[in-house]
Amino acid sequence: MSLIRIGQTAPRNTSFLPGSKFDVFLNFRGEDTRTNFTDHLYTALVEKKIHTFRDDEELERGEKISQNLLQAIEESGVFIVIFSKSYASSKWCLNELVSIMERRERGRKVFVVFYHVDPSEVRRQSGEWGKAFAYHEKNAKLEREQIQKWRDALTAAGNLGGYHIENQYESEIVKKITRETLCEIIGKHCDEDGLVGKNSQLYALENLIRTRKAVLMVGIYGLDGIGKTTFARALYDKIACQFEGASFLENVGEVSKKSGLYCLQKRLFCDILLGGENQETTFHSIDYWLKDKLRRKKVLIVLDDVNDMKQLQTLAGGHDWFGRGSRIIITTKNKHLLFQHRVDEFYEPKELDSREALQLFSYHANTKEDSLYDFYPLSKQLESLARESVRENLNILRVCYNGLNHQEKNIFLDVACFFKGEYKDFVTKMLDRHDQYFSATEGIKVLTDRCLIAASERKLWMQNIIQKLGWQIVRKARNPNRCWDHMDIQRFLRTRMGMYEVEGLSLDLSESKDIHFPAEVFANMAELKMLKVFLGCDLVEGKENYQVKIYENFRLPCFVLRYLHWHGYQLEFFPLIYTAKELLELNMPFSRLNQINGNMI
Repeated sequence: MSLIRIGQTAPRNTSFLPGSKFDVFLNFRGEDTRTNFTDHLYTALVEKKIHTFRDDEELERGEKISQNLLQAIEESGVFIVIFSKSYASSKWCLNELVSIMERRERGRKVFVVFYHVDPSEVRRQSGEWGKAFAYHEKNAKLEREQIQKWRDALTAAGNLGGYHIENQYESEIVKKITRETLCEIIGKHCDEDGLVGKNSQLYALENLIRTRKAVLMVGIYGLDGIGKTTFARALYDKIACQFEGASFLENVGEVSKKSGLYCLQKRLFCDILLGGENQETTFHSIDYWLKDKLRRKKVLIVLDDVNDMKQLQTLAGGHDWFGRGSRIIITTKNKHLLFQHRVDEFYEPKELDSREALQLFSYHANTKEDSLYDFYPLSKQLESLARESVRENLNILRVCYNGLNHQEKNIFLDVACFFKGEYKDFVTKMLDRHDQYFSATEGIKVLTDRCLIAASERKLWMQNIIQKLGWQIVRKARNPNRCWDHMDIQRFLRTRMGMYEVEGLSLDLSESKDIHFPAEVFANMAELKMLKVFLGCDLVEGKENYQVKIYENFRLPCFVLRYLHWHGYQLEFFPLIYTAKELLELNMPFSRLNQINGNMI
């Protein structure tokens, strides 16, 4: 059984920590540090997407500050206390501190900053701090019990140690506090994210990257579903705060094929140098900029699901691209690529042991730790199922597929064969027939709910093993009505068998050379809804030379045609048979087309 993540990461505009409204609460004396150190620290935390509370930022005027501050403290995960010269003269600061130290006793983390004050004066309430307490003790309205609570809280906080700022560069201290705070937050988040079996595996991989080697490249390899991406993400979340810049590039193979490597280079540049802000900028000589800037920084980069050497050469060309201390992690199904790229260390995720497999089952069953072994017999059966071959896993998935209705099955097969990685709105438009008995939106929701497809960044995705199920179902049909594999298409063109039933045909020209469409091949395709002849790789030179050979007596029926994309169409006219009343989208890149049915375009 492989490493598995349960649940999702919290959105960046909310707290990292489950159950916390705020990641960090800042306790400070406004007149001392509001416009200098505290403001710089607050800005640095917010830039790292750490949701931070400070009273002048979060509270609306007119509210009772004491009650709202108490609530904010309760809803915060980490506290940063900034002791400054007049801190002890503020009853508000001291009352906040008492509440904060009470939360520390419950396990919350407290960081302490001594800003131009002597830590020993804080602990002992001596010097200027002693004078402030002498004033408090003369105040008849204050009870001695309350004053003693302040003293106890100051003594406990002063003994924590922390950052003593006297003559240091404040910017360096701000960086250290921000980095340590982020590590604390991410560490807690990872502990509660439901990632079963991670401790031993993270420990093993962390041992690999703990080396004196200036720049280290680590390859994580294995079959689909073993946990490569999940494991890399867990490690990234845990250690990213230790680097000057970090980037996690997901699905490198698919993204580079659809959008080109320039898109990934730009994302890498923005993540590392712009803090994740994806600015609309055109980069000239981006190769130079990447190498020039990256070699000056200690960075963490994860290249997920790499499947081609060109991707590694473009995104992580060599050790000399990166600054000292950098770590590059690559996940792939192809171990040979790692050897070719001269990766330093290799790691194959291990299966969960019996105890971890039982924990995973318990998590899903929502049971307590002490009741794990009540479910042991059933969990062993599930564990056995999880260890079955890919063929048997496909059979299990087929049961889920068989539970769909006819329309849902068609949507599933269309996504598997044609629309994986396409925008959800585009797919919905292509598949929706405006029929009162059929809704593509509802069908996609059903497939999402059953985990057969997933929506991410407004696009539809599908696990490779599930996509293989879709391909298998189409190929085993008596008359396959979807064609997407270039070898199958060439065989189809030779035999002409089943052309009446074809509803969709997608041909990647980057995988198909010297192919031609006979004049009569489409004439009888009365059910054709989608025809896509495209260039699936943006990295090739001479894109205009990628074409399918066709003849002037070529004909295409368009009774139900909804989508037509033809790269490098050779003829100047397009002879549609009947009006294409259903056509929703027409794309003809690098074509000579200038008229359709005699009408100029």
